[in-house]
Amino acid sequence: DINNACVIEVTRADGQTPTSLTVLDVFPYMKVHGHGAPDEQITTAVEGSRIRVAKIAFTMSGEWELHVKATVDGQTEEIEIPIRVP
Repeated sequence: DINNACVIEVTRADGQTPTSLTVLDVFPYMKVHGHGAPDEQITTAVEGSRIRVAKIAFTMSGEWELHVKATVDGQTEEIEIPIRVP
């Protein structure tokens, strides 16, 4: 099922709203099993300080991480967002 979606609100470390935001990569990863999920269909859209991620295809239930690599005000970072798939 690729109907999974989320919205990620981005702020800088100082709590301010970023003036520029670019998504470089988004991929799901299941650390306990050491594998990802299909990510070629994932779509992203930047709306101000929010990243809308859609068409995430988790292949099984369990503990996942959604890895998001983005450039915020000129600095590139990757974060891991924990997700529990029922």
